[in-house]
Amino acid sequence: MSAVVIVVDTPYFAMSDRSGHLAIAGVPDGRFQMHVWYERSLPENLKDLTRVVTISASARSLGAIHVVDNPNFTLAHKNKYGEDYVPPPSSGYEHP
Repeated sequence: MSAVVIVVDTPYFAMSDRSGHLAIAGVPDGRFQMHVWYERSLPENLKDLTRVVTISASARSLGAIHVVDNPNFTLAHKNKYGEDYVPPPSSGYEHP
C-alpha cells in the first residue's frame, strides 16, 4: 500500500483531473506564489515551476504548465522491512 498526503496552508489549491485540467474557485484578485507538486517528478523540476501569479478581472488563467516525469520513477516499493513482497500463492480463483 502506498499513500501521498499533501498539507497546504491555504484554501487555494487544486488537484488536476485525468486530462490535466484544474480550477481553483474563489481566488480573490491579488499576487500569489504558486507551487506545483507531482509524485512522479523530481524536486528540482518542480522548483522550476514555482512562480508568482497575478489574479485580476482580466487575468484568471494560469495557462499551460508542463510537468516533467522522472524517467526513473517506479511504483514498485518494498515492504515495511525494506524487502520485496512475496507473491501470494495461487488460489485457483479467477476474477469474473
